[in-house]
Amino acid sequence: MTINGQAATSLASFQAFNPATEQVLATVPEATREQLDEAVDAAAAAFPEWSARPVEDRQALVARVGGQPPPGRLRPLRARHPRHSRDRRLLVGGRRRRLCAGARH
Repeated sequence: MTINGQAATSLASFQAFNPATEQVLATVPEATREQLDEAVDAAAAAFPEWSARPVEDRQALVARVGGQPPPGRLRPLRARHPRHSRDRRLLVGGRRRRLCAGARH
């Protein structure tokens, strides 16, 4: 794992999986509380410079890190895939209702 641009190691790991298929995607390092705090602090410090960049530059950088060609101007998910967007809202809304139903206020 990388924290603030530096390689960081971990003694523990866990499996990340696709929740739809339950297929294991990767075994990833588990950060300690201190590593997590350091990563959050580094992200907070980098945010002002990152958010000041034009959106097209941010899209190109994220695509490059992900090994994808830089996209054109991205449209919202609901414009590209209206059915998926609607289904996702229903799924998230249903999950939220179930979670809230069990919560005591």
